[in-house]
Amino acid sequence: MDSSTNTATPPDHQTPTPAVETRRSHRFDAPTRHTRNPNGPTRQLPPRPTRADPQQNAGDGIPAPSRRNDGRRQEKSVRLESKTIRLPDGTTRSIELYARGGAVGIGELTENGDLHFTELPRVRTHRNRDQSGKYRWYNDYRLPHHHAAGIVTVRLHGTDDDTARKLNRPENVRPIAATDPDFDRLYPRRNDAESINRNLDDTLWLRRAHSIGHERQTLNLLGYALMVNGLALHRHRRRRTALAA
Repeated sequence: MDSSTNTATPPDHQTPTPAVETRRSHRFDAPTRHTRNPNGPTRQLPPRPTRADPQQNAGDGIPAPSRRNDGRRQEKSVRLESKTIRLPDGTTRSIELYARGGAVGIGELTENGDLHFTELPRVRTHRNRDQSGKYRWYNDYRLPHHHAAGIVTVRLHGTDDDTARKLNRPENVRPIAATDPDFDRLYPRRNDAESINRNLDDTLWLRRAHSIGHERQTLNLLGYALMVNGLALHRHRRRRTALAA
């Protein structure tokens, strides 16, 4: 611009300013976003969904955690199968078995349409051998007194019906659920078991087996277990001798 003349560049020759998107970043809120352009109107954009808002997450594929109103976890309930039991008077009755938090129980609908879950106590866990030489695992559960206090057997592995209705039975039914009396006694052993499994994986080159065929691989695992148990027993005896001296 010349100081002796009062002229300015026409608006048509001005360099357009790019739109700048501004938004606040916060973990627990999703503020409204705008695009600010000095040469045009302000355009409002929809808010971004956040993981802390389950209602907003419903449409973006992020599963919201199942929680109660007070913040505690609510276990998932899944229908397993129908069982027909025989009562003492000779009649039969059909019951619906559900799984909740890994435990198996009877599910009955109340007059309000809610599901009433009655957990069944586990009697034993056992296996049966089929004609192919493989084993299938089952749990026996004690029925309530108004159901003749009998025993009902439930498979722990998936069935063809489970596959047809896309039910992952091992994911929903635990051999020993967290509410089982034996759970507190057995769960502390998990850390040792996981440590041994990791050590076994470390002995496999690129996580490949040392031999071909399940029989040879079973022999490898038995040899590894004997080595671990023998080494543990040797160290225990040496430590006990050192303490006694």
